[in-house]
Amino acid sequence: MDFKEDLRRAALEYRDEMAQQIPGNKSTKKFPYATLLTRSADPRNVRFGIGLLQEILHEKPDEKRDTLYYLALAHYRLQEYLQARQYAEVLLRLQPENRQIQQLKAVMDEQIKKDGLIGIGIVSGIGALAAVAAVGGFIIAKTLAK
Repeated sequence: MDFKEDLRRAALEYRDEMAQQIPGNKSTKKFPYATLLTRSADPRNVRFGIGLLQEILHEKPDEKRDTLYYLALAHYRLQEYLQARQYAEVLLRLQPENRQIQQLKAVMDEQIKKDGLIGIGIVSGIGALAAVAAVGGFIIAKTLAK
């Protein structure tokens, strides 16, 4: 079976369950559907999956560990590293020995550091360019003043 077929089937099962939902009953199809959405190549699907996972986080505290992990992973996939890291940190406070989330957080930290260095490089480059332009303007103004 391929991913698109799995996603289609999970969506149908989730919608069927929601259509038949009795108030007070917990969904059993939402979590599998949400986790499949977060693995999608389409960012809109990933965002929808994040929304479902956030609902689950509030509805089912007993599934907090898996929900937090997939929220961290989904935000990471969207290159939202700071949000991903926040979910990872919450999970690490609950389970400090969890190797899976330790590894994911280490990858996130490396990416945040890399992005920070790139950001600093861009800002430094713009600053250097502005300084060169200012010095050039000063030299031209001095030359014209003579």
